[in-house]
Amino acid sequence: MLTLLAAASIAGMAAETADLSVKGVIRPAACQITLGHDGTVDYGTISATTLNQSAPTVLGDRTLPLTISCDAATTFGVIIPDGRPGTVADGMETALNSQNLHGLGAVGGRSLGAFTLMFSAPTVDGATGITLESPNGTTWREYDGGVTPGLRYMTAWGVSGATTPSAIKDLTTDIRVRTGVAAKDDLPDLAGGVALDGLVTIELRYL
Repeated sequence: MLTLLAAASIAGMAAETADLSVKGVIRPAACQITLGHDGTVDYGTISATTLNQSAPTVLGDRTLPLTISCDAATTFGVIIPDGRPGTVADGMETALNSQNLHGLGAVGGRSLGAFTLMFSAPTVDGATGITLESPNGTTWREYDGGVTPGLRYMTAWGVSGATTPSAIKDLTTDIRVRTGVAAKDDLPDLAGGVALDGLVTIELRYL
């Protein structure tokens, strides 16, 4: 009996304690991301009569300016995970000519479409730079004429001629958004209207 009581008392004491940790990383400089147009691509009202019946419909491209500004020259990249995973509609890889697609949401289990992103040639600290992509943050390759960011890939930038990301203070580029809507045969009932609901988060990574 005494042994049982002692064990219960020790267990009670352990449950009444908790750890508080304070963490953080001090860096030489910090960076901020700014997206133009409040980060919104709005196609407005899309008439169902303009959609293809049995094939996806590709909407016109839209462009958003992207700026990354740092306190001092810093090496960084971005990842762009899909905020609506599992909702890329069938046939969108061919329609948008990309394997790196983000979903537009789903209604009643039916996916509405997809969109893909492309970066324009960047300006790196006032000069023309290059866009790079890496599957692991270590091995990098350059893209000519724009890059479609991969869902599991990191995108970064460098000065002209660089083979790895450069330390940058101010970066400007454009993100071109290409969107496709699923075939009408695959869409949910459109009688009450259906809202496209694509979302990605551009996450900064210091290298």
